[in-house]
Formats: sequence, C-alpha cells, structure tokens
Amino acid sequence: MAMAANAASDSEDTDWVHHTEANSWVQFLAGHAADFPAPDHPDWNKFLTGSLQLSTVLLVVGAVTSASTLFVLCRVHIKAATQRPPWTHFGVICIGTLICFLFAVYFCVVEGQKGYPLATSNLAAAVSDAQAAGEVANVLNASVQTFTSHLNVLYDVCPGNTHKFLGEWVRQVKVEVSRYNVAVHTYASSMHGIPEQLLRVESLSFNVGTLMDCCVSLPILLFAVCYIGIGLVIVQAECPGPKWLRRCSCLHIPFVGAACVAPAVLLVAFAAAAELSVGVMSSAFCADADNITLSYAEEAFGPSSNGFDLTRHYVTGLGPNLALRHLGVAQASIASCKRWVETYIVSIEHACPNWNLSNLTQDLHAANSDIHRAVQLLEPAHVYPFYRSTVHYAICGTAVSELSLLVMFQLLLGFVCLPALACAASCLLDSLVVNREFGHAFSRLGHGDEL
Repeated sequence: MAMAANAASDSEDTDWVHHTEANSWVQFLAGHAADFPAPDHPDWNKFLTGSLQLSTVLLVVGAVTSASTLFVLCRVHIKAATQRPPWTHFGVICIGTLICFLFAVYFCVVEGQKGYPLATSNLAAAVSDAQAAGEVANVLNASVQTFTSHLNVLYDVCPGNTHKFLGEWVRQVKVEVSRYNVAVHTYASSMHGIPEQLLRVESLSFNVGTLMDCCVSLPILLFAVCYIGIGLVIVQAECPGPKWLRRCSCLHIPFVGAACVAPAVLLVAFAAAAELSVGVMSSAFCADADNITLSYAEEAFGPSSNGFDLTRHYVTGLGPNLALRHLGVAQASIASCKRWVETYIVSIEHACPNWNLSNLTQDLHAANSDIHRAVQLLEPAHVYPFYRSTVHYAICGTAVSELSLLVMFQLLLGFVCLPALACAASCLLDSLVVNREFGHAFSRLGHGDEL
C-alpha cells in the first residue's frame, strides 16, 4: 500500500504535459521516410537513404529545368504573337513572380526566427538553467560547511560549564546537517551529466540551423541577382546611345541565361533538396517525438539512471522527480535546524553572550534561498515549456511546416517563375529589336521620299 501511495504521488499533478498531434506537413513528409532509428542502430543508412528520395527527385527535375531553360534562351528564339511588344504579358509574369518572391522572403524570415534558431535559443536557456541548478549543490555544500564551522566555534567562545549542554544541542543539529549532506549529495548525483547532454543537443540544433540559414538565404539572393540581370537587359534595350550599347554589348538574354538563370535554377534545386531532406528527417522524429526523445535519453544516461528518470518525468509526467525530492529533504533539514536554533536561542545567548548567533541564521537563510532557487529552476512548470517550445513548436511546428511552404515557393520561383520571366524577357527583347529596326527602316524611307 505504501509503495502504491508513493507511486501515485510521483505521478500526480502532471498538468504541465501537453500531447500535440503531428500536423499535416509532418504526416505527409514522415510518410516518405522510414521510422526514426534508435541511437547506433544499423537502420540509420536505410533511414538516410529513404529520406533523400524526394530530394533526389528535386535535383533531377532541377537539372532538367536548368538545361531546358538554357537551351530555350540560347537556341530557341521565341516570337511574340503580335508585332507589338508584349509588355502586358511581361508585366503579368513580373507581378506573379514578385508575389511569389515576397512570399518566399516572408517564409525565409519566419524560418530564420522561429525554426531551428528558436530551438537553439531555447536549448541555450535550458543549458544555462541546468548548469545553474547543478552549481547549487556546490553552493549548498559550502553553506553547510560554514554553518558547521560556526557551530564548532561555540566550544571556543562559551564557558566550559556549558559544554555539556551545548554538546547535546550541537549533536542534535548535526544529525540534521548529516541528513542535509546526504540529500545534497544525492541531488548532485541526479543532476550529473544533464547540462552536458543538453549542450550536445544545442550544438546539433545550432549546426542544423546554420545549414538551414544558408539554404534558405541562397535562393533569395540568386533570384534577386537574376531579376536585376534581366532588368538591366530590358533597360539596355530601351536606352539609346551607341556608346552605352557597345559598352554593355555582352549583356543580353543568352548571356544572362547562361551566367545567372540556369545556374540559379540548379542551385535552388540543391538548396530546396537540402531543406526538404531536413524536413523529412525532422518529420520522422516528430511523428513520435516524445518516445524518441526518451529512447535517446535512455541511451545517453542509462535505463536506470537519475538523468533518464528526470527526462521521463519532465517529458511524460511519469516516474519520480528525484532532484526535487532530495531538495525537499534538504529544505526540511534546514527548517529543522532553524527550529533548533529558535528553540535554544535564549539559552545560548544567556550562556554565551560573546557568541554571534547571527552567523548561524545567515548561513541557514542563505542555504534555504539557494534551495528555493534550485526548486524554481527544476519545477516542471518551468522546465516543460522549454521542451514544448523546442520540440513541439519550433522543430515539429515551424521548422517543418514553414520550411515546407518555403520549399514550395522556392520551387515555384526556380522551376516556373524564373524560367518564364527569362523567356518572356527574351520574347519582349526580340519584339523591341524588330520594332526598332522597322522604325529605322521607315525613317530612312520617309527621308528618301522627302529628298
């Protein structure tokens, strides 16, 4: 019965746990990957190979689109349906491309703020709190050592006829101090290795976030360069002046297509493939995030370790929180010592007027404050939001859904809008050249008639 009561007390008050269902993007992408493997499992190669299938398709489509665009711009001369320059069609394509570009920029900014960078920031805060909670053990040991030394000073300050009375009182207090030391030592053991493991996860999240920052920024830069190049070609065609034209004679659509558009399409395919592979792997993790987190914690700490018990408690609400339990024992010992001091304070002051009792009370107050600070850092209501914001919101929420939308707009821009814009610019320039030559011929004809 007692064991059942203890188990019930360990599992109650788990209101902090929130079970989050995988969103549609996670479910879709997770369907294109194998189950997320356990640490050091031989299925890792199979998992990585399966996660790259969609990325491989993207790379093939990107290579075909890049080669086709280059061929059309360099070998095929697209003619306008009418003799007038197709400014309307070109303008519609520009507006559509601009809208897609702005959406891509928006999702790029969102991904840069709320995806893996947010997860890294949350993990850094969790590492700081874990380190602070671990350092509390050293502070508590120092406080009790100071408290014990102040107790021992009593024998030097107080008269000899009081030593018998003081000895009994000090012995009773030291029993509580001994219990306090055991609790602090066990608390320190329960926190061992947790900051280091969190630091490893933070480093991994930072590396993935850095890769994502490069991948999401590169297409935006490439699109901007291509748009500027196409715009300069249009401006060059409309600006008169033989010197300016000769100076920019290399700036034409086939050159822009070979130097900017075709390489940009291929590089966008590579960037989108990298983003998609990270999204697929993240989705495989998010499909069962809590259990996978526990399996990796079990591998890192050991199945019967305090670190794994703490992880399970914070993630699922199951099992005991040994860190808080031992802090509670230490706090009870401090409270007992305070009661002893308050009980015998009058007798001690009367027997030892030269002894400064404030040293003991200050030591007890400092130790109690440190325990209270550690309890605040380790409360599930304080710890679980780090996990929920990192795993369920940043990685399994923004990092997958927003990244998927960003990839969609990158592919739309790279595989559709950019080639269409380049082809429309080529058609427009061809019409401008024909109209300019027709205008010069008409002008010469009119001049000859006048003569």
